[in-house]
Amino acid sequence: MTKYLIDTHKLIFYFTDKSKLTKIQLDIINSTSSEIYVSTITYFEMATLVRLKKIDLGISISEFYFNVQQHGFKELDYGIVEIEMVSKIVPVPNHKDPVDFMLICQSLNHNIKIITNDENIKKTMNIT
Repeated sequence: MTKYLIDTHKLIFYFTDKSKLTKIQLDIINSTSSEIYVSTITYFEMATLVRLKKIDLGISISEFYFNVQQHGFKELDYGIVEIEMVSKIVPVPNHKDPVDFMLICQSLNHNIKIITNDENIKKTMNIT
C-alpha cells in the first residue's frame, strides 16, 4: 500500500471539481493500492480560505470533514516533531507559505508522498 498526503487544494478539487486534477492524481486517489491521508492542518487552511472568501465550499468545514472521512481518507494529526522540523526547513526563494512547510514536514516525517501541483512544494522537497 502506497501512502499519499493530499494537499489542501487537491482535496478541495477532488470533492468539488475533479477536472482540476490530473489523470495521474485521480488514478492515485482512486486506486485500491493507495492510502490517502489528509493533514489536520488542511482543515485549518480550508477554514482560513473560507474566512478570507477565497473559496466557497458550499458546505461547512465540518460537513466537508465528514465527507472526507466517509470517503475513506485517513486523518494525519500534526505533532511536535513536524513543528520542530518546520524550524529547520530550507525553502526555495520566495516560498513563504507556512501551511506548505507544515505539509512538507509531515510528508517527510511520515515518509508519505504529497499529491500536489504546487511548484514551491515540489522544489522545496526536490521532487518533480
